[in-house]
Amino acid sequence: MISIGYDGTVSETQWAKLATELGSVPHVVRGLEARNVVGVDRGIGISAGAAAGHGVLDENEGEVVVQCDVQATGVRWDTVCLRRDWSPTADMETDPVEPGGASTFVVVKGTSARAISSNIESQPGVLDDTPLYLARVEAGSSVIDTLDDLRVKSSALLSADRLSALPNSPIGTHVKVGSTTWIRRLSPESGAAEWWNGQVYYNAPAAYKWEPGFPAPGYRVKDGIVQWEGAFKRDPLFGDFTMEAGTWYVMGTTFANEIRPDRGKYFVVALSGGGLLQAAFRTEGNRLYVRSDTPRVLDRNVQVYLDGISWSV
Repeated sequence: MISIGYDGTVSETQWAKLATELGSVPHVVRGLEARNVVGVDRGIGISAGAAAGHGVLDENEGEVVVQCDVQATGVRWDTVCLRRDWSPTADMETDPVEPGGASTFVVVKGTSARAISSNIESQPGVLDDTPLYLARVEAGSSVIDTLDDLRVKSSALLSADRLSALPNSPIGTHVKVGSTTWIRRLSPESGAAEWWNGQVYYNAPAAYKWEPGFPAPGYRVKDGIVQWEGAFKRDPLFGDFTMEAGTWYVMGTTFANEIRPDRGKYFVVALSGGGLLQAAFRTEGNRLYVRSDTPRVLDRNVQVYLDGISWSV
């Protein structure tokens, strides 16, 4: 592991890397993914990556394997940490200019509680541990089957006229463009870095499709308010659909449990060309239901607007 920021000289190139990470709590810059290592009893592999904290930038160039101690009975939760030790690694008399320090991966033994071990070190400038993972150690097992991710990513709040002005922003960066805040994250679908504006997309049934020219159907949470937007309409491939009066029909789902309103709360959904539908979210499967007080035909020319639906969280 290459560490910058301990006693000794720092080059211009090293300072450029280190300075970018200053002013934040100890955090992971990139990588340091953990995995169970087959063939090593209770072994955990930490991938290449980088982390920064307390004026030190550590770059791990290849996988490092650590091991948890055996557990006699029951279950124990250990904390996998990046340990920074400011003790000189060289003799001050023979090498007073480059005494250095060292950063290593360690396992701090815990208890049966699924929590960061109380035994971690917390003396910045002397000896300090940055928690990375909780590892479940089970008696009689040589495999670490559960790893809780504790990595913290640094976040910078910036302002710009356009996202293209920040082509190489690290994961966790927040940028305000106009009235919208964008977050640099890893896509849950592809794993690639992307800008996300906080919107969670709404999943309409196959018979309906997103209406071009409108925001993609979905919602965002802003200032404690769930705000819906977008529009969709009947796919002509499925033909017209007649809604019977007073009957509830499923119009789509969302996966976010935390944004559901109280059961029985109703809303109004507008239709193009005039007309309204009553709408409600049900807790079963996070489904959006709509109904009409009179028979109504939904054809390929009728747009269903989600704009205006909102509630507090």
